Amino acid sequence: MKKIIRSKQIFTGEGLLNGYLVVSDGMIAKVSDGVPQEEEMRGAEYLNFEEGMVIPGLVDTHCFFMGKYFQEYGEDFKGFGKEALLIDLVNRAEKKLVIGRNVSEEAFRDLCHKSLPNGYPIVLFHESFEELLVNEDAKRCYEVHSGSVTMEGCVHLIEEAMKDEKAFLKAYEKHAQKLLARGVTSVKEIVFDQGFGCLEALEMYRSKKGLPIRMSIVSQPVAGPWDISWGARMKEKYQYRDLRFYGFNMMLDGSMSQEEAHLKNNYLGKEYSVRTIPDYAKAYTLVKEADENNLAVSLHVQGGKAVEEAVNIFATMKKDESGKLVNRHSMTDLEMGEPEEFRRMAELGIHAEIYPQIQSIYEDWKGKIEQVKGHAGDEYHKIWNRKGMVSEGMSISCATDLPLLFPSLPESIYHGCGAFIGDSEESFVGENAMDRESLIKAWTRGGIKNLYGSEEKLGRIQEGFGADLVIFDRNLLSETHDKVRDAEVLLTISRGETVFQKK
Repeated sequence: MKKIIRSKQIFTGEGLLNGYLVVSDGMIAKVSDGVPQEEEMRGAEYLNFEEGMVIPGLVDTHCFFMGKYFQEYGEDFKGFGKEALLIDLVNRAEKKLVIGRNVSEEAFRDLCHKSLPNGYPIVLFHESFEELLVNEDAKRCYEVHSGSVTMEGCVHLIEEAMKDEKAFLKAYEKHAQKLLARGVTSVKEIVFDQGFGCLEALEMYRSKKGLPIRMSIVSQPVAGPWDISWGARMKEKYQYRDLRFYGFNMMLDGSMSQEEAHLKNNYLGKEYSVRTIPDYAKAYTLVKEADENNLAVSLHVQGGKAVEEAVNIFATMKKDESGKLVNRHSMTDLEMGEPEEFRRMAELGIHAEIYPQIQSIYEDWKGKIEQVKGHAGDEYHKIWNRKGMVSEGMSISCATDLPLLFPSLPESIYHGCGAFIGDSEESFVGENAMDRESLIKAWTRGGIKNLYGSEEKLGRIQEGFGADLVIFDRNLLSETHDKVRDAEVLLTISRGETVFQKK
């Protein structure tokens, strides 16, 4: 059914239009100022938002639903005390793998001093999901160990959880609806290794119901080596408009808090710039092989030296006549970086995937500032320099590293444009913050450019472009910083159809 959307605030990328859109057959058929004529409205669904702001659908270019699914998989032991939990585990009639979550702090600490029963694998996660306890059978069967939780360390457990296809697809359906409620209509989705059946499950779901979110799949090899031939086959096989195989993801360096981010200068008071130097030669070899097979690669970098080395690697890959990279390679996070690297990224066409909400995760904002200054010294002012990226004309898209964060454009504006850490009312390196218009473009057209290049007409409110749209309840460009986080999505449209409407 044809839709007409009326608003005084339609984000065209060249300012706000007081006018209306006509949506027909999944496409934007008309963009005009003023109000629609009576004959245009005949037989159409009229959606009048007046003060609501209309923007293209949002794109999250680095998320990991497989990890979120695993976090919520298994048995819920919330409310169990130590004794009740042990009795439950000992007296089970069916001795098979137990993945238990939400074990209380008290029960978890008590169990740390006990031996879990054996005879079948047991894995228990602390209620924070930051620690786990395992028995000997779990160690042997799944190569997992008690201690801090990493998704990579749980890769064999994730593989086991992915065998429950019904549970996975049920969780995916619920997750997709939450994304649509935030205005997200496209994602770049990370899977471990060859996906453990994820691609096949999504293809089956697509054939039966249709995917509610456009998905580009990226493989991050963990349990096994890169399989470029498999990647090439997947790219050839998955070329649907809503389900594609993109390429590979690699972590180059780690976090500054662990001194694993590779800085250009030494850590303050230390004689090294990183605890473990990344294997750049190996990264070059893998990226080169992927590039030769027309597969894109995303390199995850945080420190300034790692950013420089990643640019050096990509600079040797195939280029077109204009000097731009042929394949849509990208770099994720870029916590530290300098204008010289940003300029080279723009010249080569390397896509930046930034985390504009990342400052929201730090409850102790003073502690975070002290940590950054304590590690980077005078270099701290280079952190989160998104304004520098905009100034150099980079292709910028937004990401969340879900389940670390859940997409929120209002939160992104508050933290990414306001430069506020946690609930601080004082900005930190505010001179590096990007402007709101650039951020909205990054969340929309920047993400589409990253995922599809010029192959898909999406990410813009323009005649002939796909009708992926989201309407917020206020002007996100002018709303005050103290109130912008209160903004809500009123309506989300994907491929011309209403997929979420606030009640």
